[in-house]
Amino acid sequence: MVWILLGVFLFIAIVMLIVYKYDDSLFSKATSYSIFDVLSNSRVHTLYKLTAELKATKEKYDILFDVQLQPNEKPVDVLIMHASGIYVVHVEQKKGWIAGREQDIEWSQLLHKERKETFPNPIHQAQRSVYTLRDVLPTVDAEAYKAIVVFTNECSFQKIELHSDNVDVLKTNDLKSWIVHLHQQKKVLSPENIQAAYDALKDRKTTEHLAMETT
Repeated sequence: MVWILLGVFLFIAIVMLIVYKYDDSLFSKATSYSIFDVLSNSRVHTLYKLTAELKATKEKYDILFDVQLQPNEKPVDVLIMHASGIYVVHVEQKKGWIAGREQDIEWSQLLHKERKETFPNPIHQAQRSVYTLRDVLPTVDAEAYKAIVVFTNECSFQKIELHSDNVDVLKTNDLKSWIVHLHQQKKVLSPENIQAAYDALKDRKTTEHLAMETT
């Protein structure tokens, strides 16, 4: 009986420690998502993992979550402002096998028992946000913008065809290697550019701003 009580106490202590560490994290302070959301919602888990991977680097980033660029349109999941560019990140929650080309209007997902469904090309959605940002931030060079689509891990890629240098499609599990590649890119934005971008967008966010800097 004593060992059972000790086990229960240890389990509760571990859970409380995990919750405490999460509540003290940058992601928790920057968003309204709870640790339950991170554990139960694959989209939120992807946002959390992206934040954690960026935090582990030794570079400076400014990040905005859920940015409302246009009224009555879906907010941008994440905007990353870094010396190598402004990254518009769109998160997709899909299952099955995903196939699509950059120029297609619709992409497809092959589900259980050969059931096939289509959905709007997520690259186009991210690119529409890029065009809006170019109007909001006219002093930023057009080549600085990147459209990124991140699929959650419930799906697999059957065939994804891309042809533009400023577009990328990946899965949550690929975020770490993607960020390593990001660091190797040419620097195109100054700290002043990044600050100006934040100043122009800060009133459009639907959650708190998160500025990440590690040393």
